Order: sequence, then structure tokens, then C-alpha cells
Amino acid sequence: EIDGFGLGRADRIAFHPTDQNTYYVGSSGGGLWKTTNDGASWTPLTDFIASLGIGGLFVSWANANHIYILTGDGDSDLQNGLVDQFDYERKAMGVYRSTDGGTTWTFLSPVDTNFYLSFRLSQCPTDASIMLAATSTGLYRTTNGGFNWTRELTGQYHDVEWKPGTNRAYAASKTNISYSTDGGATWFLSVLDSAFVSPLKMELAVTPAAPNNVYLLAGGSDTTVGKFCGFYKSTNSGVTYAQV
Repeated sequence: EIDGFGLGRADRIAFHPTDQNTYYVGSSGGGLWKTTNDGASWTPLTDFIASLGIGGLFVSWANANHIYILTGDGDSDLQNGLVDQFDYERKAMGVYRSTDGGTTWTFLSPVDTNFYLSFRLSQCPTDASIMLAATSTGLYRTTNGGFNWTRELTGQYHDVEWKPGTNRAYAASKTNISYSTDGGATWFLSVLDSAFVSPLKMELAVTPAAPNNVYLLAGGSDTTVGKFCGFYKSTNSGVTYAQV
């Protein structure tokens, strides 16, 4: 028996915008899967692409048949995870797109030509051609639907979210939170609560029910895997965060 963290993980999920029975799940090493009957049965979609780790996934709000994935399993590279224990890694090969609901795939871009791992891929709510990718080598931006990318922020970024219905974005690295007011072209550092402890990983959440709110989960530390480092909330669209 192998005693490891994260074996068989289903890391990413994306939903069809109008059909509640159809959604997609990305795994750490088994590719992308699709259900059209609310999970009763599943079909593998990406058995023949270059990397089977799915680090980023979304269904385009502009066209439900357009699905984007960012390969590379960044979660396995966190301290004391599978990389450290068993020399396991799922290198990112770049972004793939399907325009027929996942039946066929086209490779768009490597994003970064160097070795990297991926954590998140997200589409701007107001411009479907703008996307942000959170990776181990930085936060990247495309303005032409994924064909070309520019690194906007350096460092390891774990998550990126958009303020609902706007081009305002939030990005979480290992040490800080940033926000953008122009679709990811420029970024400003958020002010964190004085109680903030730098975690191993941070994740963000937003909701249309309260669009000015941003929620921050800080979990794991460099010394204690699984340690809860804090839950924080912003009520001013990511400018400041207070501990909850």
C-alpha cells in the first residue's frame, strides 16, 4: 500500500451554463471526464492529449460547446505531496480547447515555454477572449482566446477569480493577494489583516449574491501540512481583507 496524499483526486469541476445534468471533472492524472446525466455515467474526453493532469478548466459563458483546459497538476507539487514523496509530477503542456463539447481538442499555446505546473484557468465575465492562468511560474494573461500569453505577475500563483459580471480580477500567490481593475493588465497589492500567516496555499471565492465580497481560505504552512492558517473576507472588492 502506498501511503500518499492526493491519490485519485478529482481536482477541477465546471458546469454547463444551461443544462444542469451536464458537467465536467478534471483529475490529477486521468484527464477530463464528462457526464450528461448528472453523474450517473461518465465519458473520458482527453485520453490522447500530451498531459493528463488537469490544472485549469472552464466552460465558456459565450458558447457552451467551447471548453478550455490548462494541463499540469500543480496541486501535487505542494510540500509533502506526491512530488516530494514519490517523484511524481504532471508537467503542464499548455492550453487545449474543444469547440464541440469535448469530442475533439485543439492545442492553443504552451503558455510558458519553460517547465511549470498549473493551478487555475479562468475566463473574464465581460470579454470571452481574456483569460488568466495561475501557474507555478506566474500569473499569465491572454487577450486573444488563449493563443498568446503574457506573464503579468511573477511567483507561484494558486488561484484567480473575477468579480461577478465585471473585468475586475483577484489573484492569490503563496504570500499575497492582488487585484486588477482592468481585466488583468495591471495589478495592485491587497492589504491583509495583521493576523495573516503566510500559508502553503490560498484559494479565493466570489459570489453574485454579494459581488463586492471576496473570500480567502489560507491552508497549510511550510512546516505543518494541513494546518489551517485562517479564513479572511473582503467587503470592498479585494482592497482589504479582515480575518473571520
